Amino acid sequence: MTPRYAWKTVCSDIAREDSQLLMEDMKVFIIVKSQLVPCSVCALTRPHKMRYQLLRCSSETCKATTPYDACQWLGKVLTCQELNRVTIAESGIHETLVLEPRQSQLTPRLKDYGREIATQGLKPARIRMAMARRFGLSEAEMPTLRQVQWFISYYTKKTLYRNDDHDEILDQIDQLAYGPQVSDTSPFSFGP
Repeated sequence: MTPRYAWKTVCSDIAREDSQLLMEDMKVFIIVKSQLVPCSVCALTRPHKMRYQLLRCSSETCKATTPYDACQWLGKVLTCQELNRVTIAESGIHETLVLEPRQSQLTPRLKDYGREIATQGLKPARIRMAMARRFGLSEAEMPTLRQVQWFISYYTKKTLYRNDDHDEILDQIDQLAYGPQVSDTSPFSFGP
């Protein structure tokens, strides 16, 4: 039988950006479960999905307080996929309320801004400095250049198709295009 949790609502029906700000101030957690389920967050009448995420405390201070027992805190985040409205609930309490110093990381706000700037073709070092200016980050709060480089590189390769081989591959497809001059025995493609 699955355990029952007494969920206490932290906030309901707030914008995605506001929920990200709220979650940045929470203790460190990991996402244990993330799946799409029928929406129960908003009042839309047509059927659609929401993202259900179950969070578990991964704080080092809670682990240090009770090394042989897991922290009892759980979080639940429900995000409507249509309206981007978020409800956050929690169950249990942390073993200690002491916050550990956070390592600098790319928050969802910084990632959104990085995607926006990367489409303009800027290099990761300039994007990192633009993040610092835009959000007023100190050197200690800024993500490392390596973190920004990895994120921007992945985003530009997967989404913007900016990699070293993309243009060469398109040229090869154009050369293999089907036409009246192509013989029946040579390879061809129906590319763009």
